[in-house]
Amino acid sequence: MAIVINGSGTVTGLAVGGLPDGTVDAGTVASDVATQAELDALDLTSIRRDIGALALHSAVADNKAAYNLPNSFIDQFEDDTGIGTETDVDRNASEFVSTADAAGGNDSYTKLLISSDTSNGSTTFTDSSSSARTVTAANGAAHSTTQAKFGSSSIYINGDDNLRAAHSTDLDFDGQFTIDFWAWRSAYGPTMNNRLFQKGGNNIAGYGLFNNSSHLIYFGRTDENLAGWTQDLRDSSWHHYAITRQSDDKIRIYLDGTLKATSSSAHGQNLNYTGDLYIASYPGSPTSDRYNGYIDEFRVSKGIARYTSNFTPLTTVYGGTSATGTLISTAQTASSAQTKVSGVILYKNNAGTATLGTDIKVYFTCNGGTNWTESTPAAAGTFSTGILMAKCPEVTCTSGTDVRYKVVWANQASGSKETQLHGIAMNY
Repeated sequence: MAIVINGSGTVTGLAVGGLPDGTVDAGTVASDVATQAELDALDLTSIRRDIGALALHSAVADNKAAYNLPNSFIDQFEDDTGIGTETDVDRNASEFVSTADAAGGNDSYTKLLISSDTSNGSTTFTDSSSSARTVTAANGAAHSTTQAKFGSSSIYINGDDNLRAAHSTDLDFDGQFTIDFWAWRSAYGPTMNNRLFQKGGNNIAGYGLFNNSSHLIYFGRTDENLAGWTQDLRDSSWHHYAITRQSDDKIRIYLDGTLKATSSSAHGQNLNYTGDLYIASYPGSPTSDRYNGYIDEFRVSKGIARYTSNFTPLTTVYGGTSATGTLISTAQTASSAQTKVSGVILYKNNAGTATLGTDIKVYFTCNGGTNWTESTPAAAGTFSTGILMAKCPEVTCTSGTDVRYKVVWANQASGSKETQLHGIAMNY
């Protein structure tokens, strides 16, 4: 949600929700006392959002008086309305923007996470989830610098190669789960059911993701297609796969963030056989079942369906942060040429402590980004628990009618410095 306030005081984009209408008398209060459970279940999101909007409105009102800047723009990232360009940052569903992974990344739901960013030919693989499982490479599976989705390498699988994680109940395909990864391929294996992963192993038993010679991509077993669609992906490019089971027990498959297949019925049973988890073929699989290509950022999540609608796959590794990132707003078109802009930000130190003007920087433009002028934020106190406010002093921009802000993150690192932007406002 973005709020625009013009010079005449007209406000657009603000909806105040969650507040009672009419009068409340003592009798009504006595007869309608909420239980603790009802209070715990009360959703205060809209009220917090409204308070945040009012806080930003109040702050920019101060700037309006101080700098005689009558027009205002406020964004709290309820949606993508005011966002123009994101580079290595993303808007989180919890209504903030950060370079940190917005999809949950390497968190308590993550039971296996295998990345690749090491020397060419290395056969050592690490599970970077908190489970720290042993991952065994067989028959030539190795890191390759020929292709890389992230970093300098990816996992190369050719023929009977595979990676194996030993059987564990928290890798079983029961309850809600998500399995997602990136894959690159230029050809199929010789004939039939190329396996991208499988839990349990022999020619029939074991559920996983298959891709057969008719270009059918499906989740199931060799003899059971639970959800799938037909598409030839021998296009020598990276694609993101996500397989989920949501609360309705239906299997869904997403390709590059778009829902491609949903199972026709619920599958509440445990969809696996007791056995190890294999990326690509199981040991001794027929030649027809073998995968050939590259895989990167393979993750198994249990207890959560991370994707319940179409989404944009992240451009950074799970659980990590990009060292830098940039957010640029959409254009705010002024009725006449502008040369002065000021602003306010709400931010949170999710990890570490950000230095304003160094770790998080704010810029303004009046000519659509042809020229940017930095305004170094100055701390303005605590807005709410964990949320800080900083004011961006007035700066002079090159004259124009296309007013925008730009926020730049620097020196970010997962777990040590993660700065979240919870709101921004500007006057012009």
